[in-house]
Amino acid sequence: FSVQERYFEYDHVTDDGELLVEASGGEVTGTTTILPPIEMAATFVDDKRDEPFRSESQVELSEGNFSISADLGGADPGTRLNYELYDGTTLRDSRTVIVVDDTDDPDRLAIDGVPENATVAAGGNLSALGIDVRNAGGLEGEGTLALDVDGGNLTTARDLTLSSNESRTVGFPSATVRLDPGEYPFTATLDGDRRNGTLVVAENPARTTIDDDGGGDDGGANDSQTPSNSSDSDENTANTDANSTDAAGNSTASESAGATDPDGNSSRVDGNSSTTDGNSSNPTGDSGGQDGESEPATLLPFGIGTREAFGGTVLVGAIHILGHWV
Repeated sequence: FSVQERYFEYDHVTDDGELLVEASGGEVTGTTTILPPIEMAATFVDDKRDEPFRSESQVELSEGNFSISADLGGADPGTRLNYELYDGTTLRDSRTVIVVDDTDDPDRLAIDGVPENATVAAGGNLSALGIDVRNAGGLEGEGTLALDVDGGNLTTARDLTLSSNESRTVGFPSATVRLDPGEYPFTATLDGDRRNGTLVVAENPARTTIDDDGGGDDGGANDSQTPSNSSDSDENTANTDANSTDAAGNSTASESAGATDPDGNSSRVDGNSSTTDGNSSNPTGDSGGQDGESEPATLLPFGIGTREAFGGTVLVGAIHILGHWV
């Protein structure tokens, strides 16, 4: 003989044991071992409203299953109520009921709306593109809001955490608009929810575009030619100096060619000087010898050469003309 445990086991609860009931057509369901069926009732109370709300429903037992039609008074997802289960006048269970949109996905995030046309500046960010999101499940939920513009030409995403029944407008301030001015379709997705719109990219009023007309390159070319011209000038100057030097040299040569010897006789232009008695020397400048050698002098018996004798004769003649002897 054994005694079977009598219990109610609910189908939809949180990890903390809170009951999850859908806002539309809310119903509490589960399994039970209570036999034979007995009369039981459940109450739902919300005392946080301006006018406290209370409803009571009968528990239906059938072949090990139970169901309770919950009158939640039109509560929105995220609303919390007090639940109590009675066996006659005896309290059998007491829990918190959380109203959700879907008991199979109680922390679902959803998109409430997107702008039909959102205008942003080229080169700016997407903070002006605001997406309205909310926690549609009723429990705190996490999700990723993804944005795709122009079939993948611009993509970005934001991770979100929304508490129960929280709504928020989300932008994308960290995304830079790298598109030319124009209109582009976009798609926003969040937890399977999908919405479409149009992104209008306008000229950035804070930006001035400066065209590159190549003026800087021409200026650089002219500048590069200037040193070359300077080099040419230096070269011309050097040539001028060389010409000046040549001119000076020619002048010197002319002066040398036209200079007179100490006796007052002019020398030849070709550099051959005249002799003491005014007779010109050999035009070729040679002294009569061969291979540049000087002609040897003829020696007298006393060891005096013909040149010395000739010079002495001239000297004696000169003294005699003066009329006295030295």
